[in-house]
Amino acid sequence: SSEEICRRVLEELDTSSLYSITVKKDIQSVLFDADPERIIRALMNAAHNGIKAMAGTEGILTLTTYPDNDMVCFTVSDTGVGMDEETKKICSLPFLQHHLL
Repeated sequence: SSEEICRRVLEELDTSSLYSITVKKDIQSVLFDADPERIIRALMNAAHNGIKAMAGTEGILTLTTYPDNDMVCFTVSDTGVGMDEETKKICSLPFLQHHLL
């Protein structure tokens, strides 16, 4: 379920380095058929990118899931500096990590 995936992501995040970052969640449990490990990996990458974007500042990292017709949507958002136009163009490439750009 989406709830189980989000639980695992939040467990795997290294919260010891998040002293100034608040982690919020808005999880609607949805059952679906997909490879949970790939989803967890993608969400972890997005979460780590968000954490890095907020480095040295106070911020909020939010993990959200919700049903949308016959799909489940996962979002990771942060209050970091944002992405430049070039990063926006390539951010949907599989497993992109901002610090490698």
